[in-house]
Amino acid sequence: MMQINFNREFLPVLDKCDVVVIGGSFGGVSAALALARAGRKVTLVEPRTYLGREITATLRPWIILSDKVNPTGLTDVIKECINSSGASAVAGEIPLHMNAVKTCLEDLVLTAGIKLIYASLPVDLCFAQDTLQGVVIGNKSGRQVILCKVLIDATETALVARLAGAKFGVAQKGQALFRYTLEFGKVGTLDETVLSVPDRLGIVNDVLMLHQGYGGRGNVLVEFEYSLPFGDMSDFELTQRDALVQQRTTDLAAYLLTEVPAFDQALLAGGSYELYGPHTPQLADPVSNWAHLPESVMVNAIATDGTELKTPAVSFSGPIPGIWLLNEAARVAEPMQALIRDPLISSQLGVSLADVINQQWGNVSAHPMKQAAEHNRTGQTQSASLQIKEAQQPQRGRAYDLHPAPDTSIPIICTADTIIVGGGTSGAVAAIVAAQQGIQTVLVEMNPGLGGTGTYGGIHSYWFVRHMGFEARIIDLVNQMQKRLRHGKIKGPIPEWNIEAKARALMQEAQTTGVKMLFNSLVIGTIVEGNVVRGVVVATRTGPVALLGKVIIDASGDGD
Repeated sequence: MMQINFNREFLPVLDKCDVVVIGGSFGGVSAALALARAGRKVTLVEPRTYLGREITATLRPWIILSDKVNPTGLTDVIKECINSSGASAVAGEIPLHMNAVKTCLEDLVLTAGIKLIYASLPVDLCFAQDTLQGVVIGNKSGRQVILCKVLIDATETALVARLAGAKFGVAQKGQALFRYTLEFGKVGTLDETVLSVPDRLGIVNDVLMLHQGYGGRGNVLVEFEYSLPFGDMSDFELTQRDALVQQRTTDLAAYLLTEVPAFDQALLAGGSYELYGPHTPQLADPVSNWAHLPESVMVNAIATDGTELKTPAVSFSGPIPGIWLLNEAARVAEPMQALIRDPLISSQLGVSLADVINQQWGNVSAHPMKQAAEHNRTGQTQSASLQIKEAQQPQRGRAYDLHPAPDTSIPIICTADTIIVGGGTSGAVAAIVAAQQGIQTVLVEMNPGLGGTGTYGGIHSYWFVRHMGFEARIIDLVNQMQKRLRHGKIKGPIPEWNIEAKARALMQEAQTTGVKMLFNSLVIGTIVEGNVVRGVVVATRTGPVALLGKVIIDASGDGD
């Protein structure tokens, strides 16, 4: 595979701290809080624009408590999230207010003095004399270095471990079970907690699980499972899988709204931004006890059935000294690997691992490796006439310390006619029109879908609009989707739409026209030849990649 190299000698230092936690999961937030309260200086980096992905990104706003779990044994993070929602248990579940959870987690982090950085992804690691020095992150402001002694990888894709050259246990593609949730309002009386659906909808066991939402009896969350591809998948394949799921869940929503009496007057309010399920296999290499921890040093948690879960702390060690894993890549027993996705378990593991790191600081922090980390540097370098340009510093007018930049090689994964950066109101339409003309089109978007401000931004109307030209075609597409989902037409001088319907209509049209999409990705640099832009460098959740194109359209909304 062809590659292109960054050519900067130095990068700005964004922060210097003891610990960097990559990933604002419940485990990541809990670990960050425990370390900060123990006196460590902590920075938390999250690729999304909110925290608590196990509940928020997956649309699973409920906590399941069994009789065997003592509520006083819950972590402070879980208790604060429950208290922030102010809801009582219904059938053993506590419904949570999604925005309250997001705000609660932010408040906890900021109050503890933790530096919080959103919309950023790690793109490389920094070393000096074979010792980990820190992490390079990428975002709309280019690349920056955060210097640290310990890196906790709480990403669902084990991104930090990947950047360190880790080998994973499963390479071949297969199938795995993933959960998805649809949220409805104004649902009629439902006494059931499960519903059977036709086999044609492709739901595992043809069963839907029903949860009462924070809004009361009419607010219903419908949870179900799909069997989907899993394994060594490219970023484009992961986006294609998400697009397939959105199509299938549209079919399910239409079925419920048209054929299940209790949903006759219901309104589709939303769907999961991300799937709940396995995202990465375990590390393949045997545990290397570079931290020299005794087997008696444990990371502990209590399962919802009351079972005590004890795992040697060394099982959470990363591929090189200084890196620790709070995700499914940790070399733990099979039951624990799946339980790491549970917010209650994840939070407990975060606290327990943080305690081990704090108490064993001299052993668990970065120190020289016996052999250098194996970075993915293979491949032929692209023509020297191509160069990567990026923002020189994240904030103009401010002085930053500089750190030597690592020798980062970026694989070129795609060459297209047109690359469009940003899939919002303008970018999504530009991609659809280009693809309709037979132009090979690649669309890069930081969100998990299309529509930008008009969908994921929560704005469901224009301030006046003319129903003509291409806008009339978009309104027609959305109207068709709204009709299918039993929602009224867009009309009036200030038209309003169903946000979920618009996102699904745009996605459906983009798929139909053949747009190649890359979601959950951040453009961190441009590729130029002389004074001509030839492509972009993109940070993804599996690592940085490069895309080349004949025409580059910047529809990012803020001129990234």
